[in-house]
Amino acid sequence: MQVGPKVSVIVPNYNHARFLRKRMNTVLEQTYTDIEIVILDDCSDDSSIEVLAGYKSDPRVSHFVVNEINGGSPFRQWKKGVDLAKGRYIWIAESDDYADPHLLERLVPILDERSDVGIAYVDSFEVDQHGEKIPLAEKESKAADQSQYSFLMEGHKAITELMFDRNAIPNASAVLFRKKIFDSIPMSYLGMRVIGDWLVWIEMLKRSNLYFCAEKLNYFRYHPAVTRIHKTNEKRLQVYAERYVILNSLEDILELRGRVNAEYDTLAYKTLKRLGLRRIVSPAAWKIGRRVSQYDGLFFARICKAIWTRFRNRAKKNNK
Repeated sequence: MQVGPKVSVIVPNYNHARFLRKRMNTVLEQTYTDIEIVILDDCSDDSSIEVLAGYKSDPRVSHFVVNEINGGSPFRQWKKGVDLAKGRYIWIAESDDYADPHLLERLVPILDERSDVGIAYVDSFEVDQHGEKIPLAEKESKAADQSQYSFLMEGHKAITELMFDRNAIPNASAVLFRKKIFDSIPMSYLGMRVIGDWLVWIEMLKRSNLYFCAEKLNYFRYHPAVTRIHKTNEKRLQVYAERYVILNSLEDILELRGRVNAEYDTLAYKTLKRLGLRRIVSPAAWKIGRRVSQYDGLFFARICKAIWTRFRNRAKKNNK
């Protein structure tokens, strides 16, 4: 017998004051109403707390938690929110995104009717910092055309066909998932800072199936501070290290072992290329080495192997 609301809406925020009213209002305006709202702030230094305080008295807000020290990872906030949640289903409503009022109305019945589905998500519009829709590039437009139909997919198949080369669920705000499945997965995502959601989805799909609703009911916002933009050298190196963790999680899928091993070596060379041979003995190199070794020392060993191969090939070339 369920006690409390069916859906827990977790709003994890860090320095998104300018987007919060839009976010919170589109949560409160959902046509599906059996919800609680868990507001989390990760020690913002903008006016976020003042904005969020305006929603604290709403009876649907069950928790309002402000960290005194920044947790360093959005996925630690996910875990904190899920631990506080009383609902059977979880919606991570990222603080810079927003939603159509019918998002929950469309997704809740899917999880109600299909006990095998652990993740259900809708299609998204991509918008800029002002809420203007971003036109799709030609390549993205073709991919979007191929995803114009809703589908149900077995979890194992979804991993092998949709989740190896990229995260086919690019925005958590579009997703409704089962709390009990999330609670059952390994917590290796807690050490990640950038692409931990990719790992979460893979681990959940090992234990359940996937449903995609082709209706565009989510607004996925891109802006200069978004954590999903990985242009800096530092962030790209972090992505490589976290990608290695994801590959670790795929090793037990027989059909993917060959691709996993090839990708390991590709990542090692990408990391080496980012650092550059001239800087490979610099403090920057050892910094990334220490970082990746916290995930798996084998990755650092592969980087070292890549370095040795590069030096050996250069020496052979010079001796000719």
